[in-house]
Amino acid sequence: MISLYLKYRWLLGEVKKKPLFAVLDRGVMQTAGVVNAPNWTQLDERDEYLRIVRALDVFAKSRGHIDGACWEAEE
Repeated sequence: MISLYLKYRWLLGEVKKKPLFAVLDRGVMQTAGVVNAPNWTQLDERDEYLRIVRALDVFAKSRGHIDGACWEAEE
């Protein structure tokens, strides 16, 4: 929820509110090709969350974006 809140504040022009991570949902994880993507509503382990965030960042950078949060917001 925090990432979603920050994402919308950032998109509305509050540059300092850039989200730390992409908002994780099934569509985002599938598009980025996240291996063994869990149902995001059942994602409750920190290590699993960070694995997905890192995978999104790698995917985003391979597409010329700064990180997963920028890719998710722009695409």
